[in-house]
Amino acid sequence: MTSEQKPEPKDDIVEFRTVCRVAKSLIESGKLSVRIVYPNRVDLGVSSGDLKAAAESAGVPVPRCRAVLDGEIAPLMAAGLSGDLSILSMLAMRAADSPKDFNSARKGVEDRKSVVTEELVTERLRSRYLLKKTSKTNPLTGWHWETSAKQYDDREGALPNLRHATVRIHARRRIGRYEETESSFPFAFPLAESHSTEAFAFDCDLEEAIELRQTFDRIVRELQTPEGEPAPQAPDDEGR
Repeated sequence: MTSEQKPEPKDDIVEFRTVCRVAKSLIESGKLSVRIVYPNRVDLGVSSGDLKAAAESAGVPVPRCRAVLDGEIAPLMAAGLSGDLSILSMLAMRAADSPKDFNSARKGVEDRKSVVTEELVTERLRSRYLLKKTSKTNPLTGWHWETSAKQYDDREGALPNLRHATVRIHARRRIGRYEETESSFPFAFPLAESHSTEAFAFDCDLEEAIELRQTFDRIVRELQTPEGEPAPQAPDDEGR
């Protein structure tokens, strides 16, 4: 949903609950990712194919399902995690046709927030948010990658089609306490937060990509193992 579009003004809480159930099912099946962008944004990621299948099964038009996920559920999850009530006011302003409709629109948004908090804001999600809140490092905001082949260098000249991947990791600069330095304006105006982000990029070849995968596989096993118990060792861990 673009910044110019407003959520549909009708108070269709039944449809909203249906989309919440769709989101919950996709999260539990590992098909929808929840990325917490501290302090007050949540990004939801799902493939168009998985969303289409889930939306059609639930009887919700796919464009409507996408609009509710991105334009309502994601920011309401952020409000439930951060306690930032200004997010609710912004959603109400977008939904209200006129200033006199604001209070009723705000009540509708609060009802939706209750549904989202009950269905989707789990204790695990709260723990993830708390980790970001108490971390002393710059919180991740996303990552992107692409593959290409380098065929020419301005100093080396022609190259033998060097296949590689370029990975970019984006983070948000932590300046003091976010509660004191940030507001919900980045949610309303995404471009306003560009000054506070930074990116680290690197190229890697096939062997390095395999080693990175093995390293993250080990990290996953460690995090999935209860504290105090040894993590299961994979064959590729030997000697590492």
